[in-house]
Amino acid sequence: MRRFDVTCAVWVAVLALVGCQSETARSFEQAARELPAAEAEAKRLGLVLDGSALKPNPPVTPEENAAPALREAFGKLTALSRSRRGWAEEIDKALKDPTGAAVGPAREILAELAPAMADAARATQRPRVDFGRDWESPKPWTIRFPEFSSFKQLVRALSLRATLGALEGDTAAAIEDFRTAQALSRFVGSEPVVIGAFVRVVCDLALLRQMEWALATRPEDAAFHRSLADLAAKQATPPLDFAWYLRSETLFSTAVIEAGIDEIMDGSLSFDQDPPEPDELAGHRRRVLPFGVGRDTARKAYRARSLQMWSEVFSDREAVSDPRLFAPHLKRVVGVFTREGDPTLEINRFLMPVFGQMGDAFLRHQALVGSFRGLMAAVEFKHAKGRFPKTLAEAGFQATDPYSGGPYQLRVDGDIVRVSNGQPDGIAADGRGEDSEWNRRNFEFVFPKTADATGRTAPRPN
Repeated sequence: MRRFDVTCAVWVAVLALVGCQSETARSFEQAARELPAAEAEAKRLGLVLDGSALKPNPPVTPEENAAPALREAFGKLTALSRSRRGWAEEIDKALKDPTGAAVGPAREILAELAPAMADAARATQRPRVDFGRDWESPKPWTIRFPEFSSFKQLVRALSLRATLGALEGDTAAAIEDFRTAQALSRFVGSEPVVIGAFVRVVCDLALLRQMEWALATRPEDAAFHRSLADLAAKQATPPLDFAWYLRSETLFSTAVIEAGIDEIMDGSLSFDQDPPEPDELAGHRRRVLPFGVGRDTARKAYRARSLQMWSEVFSDREAVSDPRLFAPHLKRVVGVFTREGDPTLEINRFLMPVFGQMGDAFLRHQALVGSFRGLMAAVEFKHAKGRFPKTLAEAGFQATDPYSGGPYQLRVDGDIVRVSNGQPDGIAADGRGEDSEWNRRNFEFVFPKTADATGRTAPRPN
């Protein structure tokens, strides 16, 4: 009797497993049937399904292209990296305090970097850049962007040299270096890829922090301040465009489904730094291509679910056009199309989580640029009126903080003025520790610039 009970239990388990597998197969078959409608909707919305759509249009002519001069600059950076390891770290130390002990070694590095920075300045005389990416590759996710690291290093170096130039009274050279750094930052963000947007945010942060320092080195120099304000205004126009940077991601995700399932299955395509363990890889294979689901059916089903997700993202025109709306909209849609329990969303779960957090990078950039422009408005008001404004509105600055939805914050304490973006929604007022959400989202710009927590300020020239 006991043996009969055990046998029955085994058969019940087997039948349950078969039923589960049948349900999974039906889910994939249903999703595959939805592919024609998903493709039609994607085309109606103008989603990028062909790499040719990512090529510069109109094509960049040789006379316009900054890439050759940039490659010369990057080559000199590479040579310096071989001869002087850690030079970028030395620059970063000096960036944090351009009046401290790290400036001496940084000046030596800047002298060695001068030829590379000259090439970069020459490159920015060209209006456009095209590095000849193979956008039509059947595996576009393998496209690499080695230039981005060099862009960051050059922007940091130029920004520091500009600050030191202002400190020494050479404001014309300082403005020129800041202008070159700004143009490089725009170049890095000129390709329709998300990573380019992230690198631009990093570059702009380095640039504006050094403009803040330079501002304080010439406290009475209204003409220099006006030039900095003009650069800051240019930094904000046009604002970073969510939808434009996301254009390529439809192509990349569908290309992974078309050409990359085998690479996902064998573990060679992974966003983890470490290769998966054998047991982990086996489980991953079972989830990507469940028993009883044909490879072609799986491909169609995954493509349908990917296109449906991106169509949902771009179908809300109001959200796409407003960073404050788009960030939560994108996160919500990604959450729906990566939810657990639906086997046809497995590759979405593999590819998409990063996009749920992407919107915040654009809000951070808007808050960064807006906070600095608010400071410049307050400083210019002081030049005109002999005092700081009581509100930023009094100074004619009406921009909206992307986090709070209200005005940027102005605080005046004697001869020191501070401008920051407001408190983010849902963040406790006392949650301002070093690793807090507030600290990661808040940008505060100060005039005169405080060097550190001791309250030291940038020295004024004699």
